[in-house]
Amino acid sequence: MFGLPMEGEEEQLLAAEFYNRVRPDSIACFRFTYYPGTKMVEVAKEKGWLTEDEIRDVNQGKVTSHTDYRHSDIIKGKSLENTAELHNDFLILFKLIPLAPRMLIRYIIARKLYRFFNLIPYQFIDLLRIVNMIRMREHLLFAHYRYYFCQIARLALGRKINVRR
Repeated sequence: MFGLPMEGEEEQLLAAEFYNRVRPDSIACFRFTYYPGTKMVEVAKEKGWLTEDEIRDVNQGKVTSHTDYRHSDIIKGKSLENTAELHNDFLILFKLIPLAPRMLIRYIIARKLYRFFNLIPYQFIDLLRIVNMIRMREHLLFAHYRYYFCQIARLALGRKINVRR
């Protein structure tokens, strides 16, 4: 999970090193979001991580994106733009860990080469997911991508595509 209060690059590096040691089949990544009425909103208020206006927006459900609140990284002296780039860097690294050799991941982490991953198009993450899906024979994820492929093909070709279930 990215953007947990008071968590930064060092903690994500520890997680990457851990995942590289245990080598899971896949790694799911999510961004922290404040939800109305939760204890974390109260904690954020007490710690000064959210303003009164931001708390009101959260409680009224006005937050429309998980990227709206990443104040823990701002506290550590990072801008929202740098935080988003770092999260995308680690997102790609975490998706790469199950697929790449352990030594390559160690090299990427040691040299902090993951910091350049934000230059890679986001579609690369989908490609990594597809490769891992095929490798792990994940039928549910395959159905997910097949649906979107068929929708794109339908739009591009202007006709209905039959999908066998």
